[in-house]
Amino acid sequence: AVAIGTDYLFELLRRTPHQQSIIRAVAIVMLAVLSLPSLISNAEHNNRHENHIVPDFMDNMLKSVEPNAILFMQSDVVSGGLEYAQVIGKRPDLILVDYNVMTLDPYAKNLKKFHPEIFDDNFISAKPENKFNYLVNKMLPTRPVYATFAPNTLDLKFGVIPLGVAFKIVPHETRLDMAKFSNLLDQLWNSYSMRGIKGKKYQDVLIQEFIPVYSYDRQIEGVFYLQGGYAEKAKNAFKEALEINPENSEAAAYLKKI
Repeated sequence: AVAIGTDYLFELLRRTPHQQSIIRAVAIVMLAVLSLPSLISNAEHNNRHENHIVPDFMDNMLKSVEPNAILFMQSDVVSGGLEYAQVIGKRPDLILVDYNVMTLDPYAKNLKKFHPEIFDDNFISAKPENKFNYLVNKMLPTRPVYATFAPNTLDLKFGVIPLGVAFKIVPHETRLDMAKFSNLLDQLWNSYSMRGIKGKKYQDVLIQEFIPVYSYDRQIEGVFYLQGGYAEKAKNAFKEALEINPENSEAAAYLKKI
């Protein structure tokens, strides 16, 4: 209705140029009146003043990663958020690599331009399916390697340890010190800001992407606790995973087994 009315007013403006000022004033008033109910009814949903979900997640991710690490990112929301965080001065020590596009020549060559010692000719010429493993195996001896997702470890040359919302990639033979692992996880989760994650105020598709991520990360940590003999810690981790995302059926299944 608003669009039809606006179109009609513009048609009047075209046909009656000598009355344009009057019609223009009427058009402004009509648009304001017609738009007001929609603005009022959607004001609470569209007000993002208290929406901290995305920046909180980016800050939590950056807290989880050691200095001078290489961080592989996945998903447009996470990659864009972390790159923006770095642009405004956060964690300039990190080397960010978008896992989804690093197989594309223009992106790979741009990485080489800034870090030729890492993204060398062998990386450029490697087959797309081999680029990730090449970088991981090359970097592990010299700098920390992290990912925002749980990488496939079928290569068997490296392992993955969940550390808060991040995953640390380690040599396959690495033995996990459960006491240190538990203390570090406690420190990380206690330092995180998760405003709005357990609420229902913001239900946008992109924002809701972070809820299963938090829940899944906590669930994976619960599995590590369970395998390490920390049954109570595992139980708490699974409970927290379900508090964040009640639809996490895997966490619910693990919890029933304890």
